[in-house]
Amino acid sequence: MPGASPDDGPLFLIGFMGSGKSTVGRMLARRLGWDFVDCDAVLTGQFGRSIASLFAAGREAEFRAAEATLIRSLADGPGGRVVATGGGACQNPSSAVALRQRRLVFWLDAPWPVLEARMRGDATRPLLADNPAGLYTARQPLYTACARRRLNAENSVDSLVAQIIDIIRE
Repeated sequence: MPGASPDDGPLFLIGFMGSGKSTVGRMLARRLGWDFVDCDAVLTGQFGRSIASLFAAGREAEFRAAEATLIRSLADGPGGRVVATGGGACQNPSSAVALRQRRLVFWLDAPWPVLEARMRGDATRPLLADNPAGLYTARQPLYTACARRRLNAENSVDSLVAQIIDIIRE
C-alpha cells in the first residue's frame, strides 16, 4: 500500500466483535488527523435504539440492510476518515463488494479465546448468546475476502495504530 493517503478513500477496520475496531479506529483517526466513523454508533442513532434491542425485536435484517447502505455510502465518499464497521458487515454481499473495492481495509483478528475473554459479560453484543464461536469461525472467510491486510488484534492498541500508520505511509 505504498503512499496511501486520504485520496485513497476511507480507511476501514473490519473484524469480529471485541477485536478493537472502535478503540483502534478512534486513536488512529486522532493520530492521522482524520475523522472517525463508528458504523454501529451511526446506526443506533438512526434507529433510536440499541443493536441488541433491534435484534431482540427480530429486526436484524433491517439493521443489516441499513448497515450495507451506510458502508456503501462511506466507501464511495471522501477519504480522510477511519471507519469502524460492525462485526457482521462483511456478511452482506453489498457491503462486502464495497469493501473489496477499497484499498485501505484492515482486518483486526485475534484467536477466539482472546475475543471471548474481552466480551465476557457484555450484554450490548446481541449475538453472543447464539453460538458466538461458530459465528466467529463462519465469518473468518468473509473477513479474508474483504481485507487487504490482516493484523493481530492481540497486540496493544498503540501497536496496532502504529502498524497501520506504518503500512499506509510505506
